[in-house]
Amino acid sequence: MDIVRSIFLKGSGASLLWENMVALLIYGVAILGLSAPRFRKRLD
Repeated sequence: MDIVRSIFLKGSGASLLWENMVALLIYGVAILGLSAPRFRKRLD
């Protein structure tokens, strides 16, 4: 939410928001990494 607010209201670029973007990327990869094996188990 902080990223969206900064981009739309303040006009901030990626250079100012890279820390938040990296944290969001790590969170997304972790969730995907944990959910993919569980999904495969359900298919079997």
